[in-house]
Amino acid sequence: STQSTWGFLWIRGPFTGHHSAMFGPGLWLGFARCLRDWTRKACSRFGTRVRPAPHSIGLAAGIVGSLCCVLHRRAPFGFASRGTVHANCFPAKPADGSSEPHNSGDAALRSTANDEPSPLPASAVAELKSILGDRLSVDHDDCSAHTSDFAYHECLPPYAVASPCSTDEVSRVLRICNTHRIPVTAVGGGTSLEGQSLPVCRGLLLNMSQMAQVIELHSDDMDITVQAGISYYELNEFLEPFGFFFPLDPGPGASIGGMIGTRCSGTNAVRYGTMRENVLSLTAVLADGTVIRTGQRARKSSAGYDLRSLMIGSEGTLGIVTEATLRLSRLPKSSVAAVCTFPNTSQATRTVISALQAGILLGKAEFMDSSMMKGFNRYTRPPTPFDEVPTVFFALTGSSAAQTDEQAAVVRDLVLANGGRFTRCSDQGRDALWLMRKDALWATHMPEKPDAKVLVTDVCVPISRLADCVEETLADIAAVQASGIDIGSFVVGHVGDGTVSLYIYILSLSPLLCPSLSLSLSLHQLTLHADTHERHTHTQRERERERERERERERERERERERERER
Repeated sequence: STQSTWGFLWIRGPFTGHHSAMFGPGLWLGFARCLRDWTRKACSRFGTRVRPAPHSIGLAAGIVGSLCCVLHRRAPFGFASRGTVHANCFPAKPADGSSEPHNSGDAALRSTANDEPSPLPASAVAELKSILGDRLSVDHDDCSAHTSDFAYHECLPPYAVASPCSTDEVSRVLRICNTHRIPVTAVGGGTSLEGQSLPVCRGLLLNMSQMAQVIELHSDDMDITVQAGISYYELNEFLEPFGFFFPLDPGPGASIGGMIGTRCSGTNAVRYGTMRENVLSLTAVLADGTVIRTGQRARKSSAGYDLRSLMIGSEGTLGIVTEATLRLSRLPKSSVAAVCTFPNTSQATRTVISALQAGILLGKAEFMDSSMMKGFNRYTRPPTPFDEVPTVFFALTGSSAAQTDEQAAVVRDLVLANGGRFTRCSDQGRDALWLMRKDALWATHMPEKPDAKVLVTDVCVPISRLADCVEETLADIAAVQASGIDIGSFVVGHVGDGTVSLYIYILSLSPLLCPSLSLSLSLHQLTLHADTHERHTHTQRERERERERERERERERERERERERER
């Protein structure tokens, strides 16, 4: 590699008159080692024992190269940032022999912070402009709009923002970026809470929001093909007159491409599954501009590798999704919502498990801890405040009111059997309930701590261990608070599929420690998940050993019967 973590310098060749090489300390050392090995072979061949000192050779080579640079006064020094591949490392010499490039775009795109070479060469910008026109922006304000989300990650703005309108444009843009070694980050609705779409390598940001067209609807097959930039809100508005809807509902404003990249779930996952179960086929563009199509509209295929599932959840690292064919569902004809409160988390999760085992068609099952319910009371100011205890919001859907009423009666009995309280919502209250649930992040705001920084993390565990996960995580939070660190926490999750989100408000903690706190909580959750897996494995082994003992007893009984017959 011609780049090293210690920086690099350009050398203007004293005889060639152009940039002949770019050497860093790492390359000097490599050159010295090669020269040492070659010298040893030569000495061995001619029967001498001369052993040159490699560091002396490297130092001498460095001095010679540096003197060449100083004598010609054309050696710009800089530092290569990790994670960013710099393009245009060898600018061509102007025809008039001047030391500065002709292209005035270089000056506009050159970073003034560290005086480093621009990662976006003028030739690449010109090629991108020819494809996108005004939809390519290098304006600082446009670029700075994509440098933060609700995650604690911080990054510098991208060097340019491109807004393509078609798969062909995405392919051409990526082909140019691949040629010039420019990092590319795709962003959809920008609703991520954990930094998935932040341009940590700067480079070019690909804004997919203008790719928001519905391509084709197949009502008989109950599927639809759309561009990746359309949001699921816009998609459901389009589908409503046809009696269909796309069931996944993550954060408001999320785009289909982002939902595919993160393999989202949402409140309806307990009934309809995650994004993996609701995508039939994809069109994606690879890093070199190659367009691939994975899967087909048919519900079943065994022809080759399942590349569709590989792309789902890859977060843009394997390719950029531009089109998708999605599975649709019928709008439910009847829906019931209920608020169920419980003395503790264990009884709440036990109720959900019992409902699933009883075959109840749960549309939603959302868990909130007491802090979250307190936040809802403060944020929405309902006429009747919620009890600030562990709570589950249920949604029951069906084809008729009689069906949902019957299911509601079963859930009510299960709630009462687990020591909870069941409160059925009116139709108006049902809509308000789910709107409030969508605003959970805003409900965590602490007006008494306006400068608090929210950290968002989540984990998915088996439902049977969800109560342990929540209770032990809250115990960790209490231990941190007891140590004198002023933090707040809120727990909310899709209890139907074992997903729990934790909102941590850092009130008086150094920003350098924020990632460490989140990492420690994530490691705790990972340990809990590993412990669950170990217990499951241990149980499986015990069952296998018990079956083996039973088989041995059966063989012994068979031998006993054989001896009895012989007698």
